[in-house]
Amino acid sequence: MSTKHLLFRIESRYFAIKLIFVKEVILHREIEAIPKSSPDIKGIFNLRGQVIPVIDFSRILRVPGPEAKKPNMVVLESEASSKDFGFQVDEVIEVIRIEEDQLNHQIDSDKNLAHFTYAVLADHAQHPDKIIYVLKDELSIGEVETAASELEQAS
Repeated sequence: MSTKHLLFRIESRYFAIKLIFVKEVILHREIEAIPKSSPDIKGIFNLRGQVIPVIDFSRILRVPGPEAKKPNMVVLESEASSKDFGFQVDEVIEVIRIEEDQLNHQIDSDKNLAHFTYAVLADHAQHPDKIIYVLKDELSIGEVETAASELEQAS
């Protein structure tokens, strides 16, 4: 059985999330910084009257992130926490199908993904020319913030 996923890139890593959890892809939207907020929150933006927080996955992964004033973002609809949120990406690539037999539940030993893995990543898949890290279903902003906090404490 295959499932449709949205494929995106942050720095040199490829990630995917099941398409049913993607509310919207936003290209080049300006975000507003929030003074004194967690460093893992890049800012907020208005999506048709709803304030959407934007998570900085690149900071959590400890890789240089997109510095664009108007970045590309993926907005997730989180039924788990009833709070939609977005995260900044370098590039939204395409919708792909991932077959069940492509998934490997053992994430590699990349030290920057160690704590992030537990809370946020479910699997990885070998695609023809790249490894794709697959985000958990029903991901919530709280899980991402917890993973970021644990990574910060471990360093």
